[in-house]
Amino acid sequence: MLWFLPGSGLAMTVMALAFLGPEGSAAQRWTVIVALFAYILFNGIGIQAVVWLIGPEILPLSVRGPATSLATVTLWGVDLLIAVTALTAIQAIGRSGTFFVYALMNVACIVFVAAKVPETRGRSLESIERALHRGGSFRKALERS
Repeated sequence: MLWFLPGSGLAMTVMALAFLGPEGSAAQRWTVIVALFAYILFNGIGIQAVVWLIGPEILPLSVRGPATSLATVTLWGVDLLIAVTALTAIQAIGRSGTFFVYALMNVACIVFVAAKVPETRGRSLESIERALHRGGSFRKALERS
């Protein structure tokens, strides 16, 4: 996630900057198209894939199914919320402002991931579950195991 989230934020920033340029120019259109495709790539590989990768790794077996379902519904619900409010945001703060806000959301996500999401690479599901049962900070409990 920490490799691809900055790419998502950068793509949103490039798109916001493109909308500050001359309206309707070929350079603006191509910049927006390339930035949008870059965002889709980085976001799809990064944060969108997390629901399918990290959730099943860090959730205890007793709640893994329902919790993964809740994570999926949350992901799609937030995607829907962004889609439903995007045009209103564009009307209220403009295209550049909207995409700068989206870029800031990516920055907030990077900070959250860096601070709260534990590295699970090289850990067995059993050691992850033991860390969850210890209570307190999951990240610290996982680092101790």
